[in-house]
Amino acid sequence: MRLSKVPTRMALVLAVLATACGGPKAPAPPKIRPVFTELKMEDFRFDPHEISIDFEKEGPPQFLNLLNNGSVAHNFSIPELGIDFDRAAKDPPLGLQAYNFKKSGTFTFFCKFHRDQGMEGKIEVRGGKTLGVGD
Repeated sequence: MRLSKVPTRMALVLAVLATACGGPKAPAPPKIRPVFTELKMEDFRFDPHEISIDFEKEGPPQFLNLLNNGSVAHNFSIPELGIDFDRAAKDPPLGLQAYNFKKSGTFTFFCKFHRDQGMEGKIEVRGGKTLGVGD
């Protein structure tokens, strides 16, 4: 009599283990896609010339993407924030994040090579902050 209960108990244990191991999987977390605000540097102008970027938003990472579509080198400078990036013609995009913007506010940005030709604009930064690197 005892021998007949062993296979039944073993089958029950195997069934429980199979259910625990092969049960429904938890759904994968949603993919977080970054949000890009694009700033094009074209021959002697920025497009757009006024932008706003909000690093305070909860959710996906925010980037300011600099793209030189011009035929000559350009620059993106905001001296008050210590930002000074040169971009050769047709360089791959350069993504700036919140740590590049050490404070919030409205700032004038410009191309140091072509500012005298009117290559400047305004940026409103919300949520600028530092990660403690380079302060």
